[in-house]
Amino acid sequence: METDDNSPWYGILIGLILILIMLAPSYLYPPLPTHESLRDDYIKAMIALAEKNISEKEARKLEKKKKASEEAAAAGEYQKL
Repeated sequence: METDDNSPWYGILIGLILILIMLAPSYLYPPLPTHESLRDDYIKAMIALAEKNISEKEARKLEKKKKASEEAAAAGEYQKL
């Protein structure tokens, strides 16, 4: 491999990178099913999964708030002693 500026390896490398960038969305986001009922079921499942994730995040937030309030109450009791 030569080190001159006109080396074809730069073009090949850039071409491969561009191809990977173009193909990446198809690997990251699978296509929706083609049949209408399957597509509806798929969308409902994705919505349910999103709601589950949101509810889990909210539960974690509430748990953190509860723990923080318990720690604050314990610190207040400690200061009273």
